[in-house]
Amino acid sequence: MAEDRTQEVKDLVGNIIAGNSGEAQQQFNDQMASRAQEALDDQKAGVAADIYNKHTVDPDMEPQGVSLDDALVDIDQTTGRPVEGETNGEDI
Repeated sequence: MAEDRTQEVKDLVGNIIAGNSGEAQQQFNDQMASRAQEALDDQKAGVAADIYNKHTVDPDMEPQGVSLDDALVDIDQTTGRPVEGETNGEDI
């Protein structure tokens, strides 16, 4: 995405040769700021593409998180609180 900056560079060099140091300094600063911003924008776009465009699923991947058996909890019907383990050998 590099654009042709030939004229900008020629103008900068022309001002340096002509002794217009103030104008040359301003042109140099403007060119460097522009190039730095373009490079930063390109990097941002690349990082965003890496983060947000990865929607692939590996069919061989192991499931993540808590298994369903570990996620189920028995609730005591009288108190409404979770019950640890089994009571009297039976599920509540």
